[in-house]
Amino acid sequence: GRSWEALAAGLALDTDGILQAFRVPVDETRRLKISAVKLSASVQTVLVGGPFVSEFQLAFGFGGSTPTLQSAGPVRRVLLPELTQVTTAAQAVSTAVSQPFGSVAELPEPIFVNPGEWVALVVNRMGTAGSSGVLAYSIQYGYSWE
Repeated sequence: GRSWEALAAGLALDTDGILQAFRVPVDETRRLKISAVKLSASVQTVLVGGPFVSEFQLAFGFGGSTPTLQSAGPVRRVLLPELTQVTTAAQAVSTAVSQPFGSVAELPEPIFVNPGEWVALVVNRMGTAGSSGVLAYSIQYGYSWE
């Protein structure tokens, strides 16, 4: 899918935020099996601020009617270092965000998400906060149903 992040909306530095989430339908009879995550990003509107590094995690297995990392149930997470991105200060519009370690995270063991549970791509930013601009993300999961 696609997701857009407006930096003015302000994910604070060193704070986890959900970039994109999907809830496995409650009436689904099978579990969602995730084996990989692909990610790319580009600058959609002029960035002010930075530079910053974005790290990503896959959060999964939590219930509720809306996705939240403060779920009453356990939120399990897997760090995805292959998706780490580096955004430079005042990076130009229509340029790709650098991913020095690659853009695909192949999971050594598949992740299973049960009906009614959420899976979410989580971002955490370090460096200098961006104060305006929009990042556009393309996110693709390697998945099947079991």
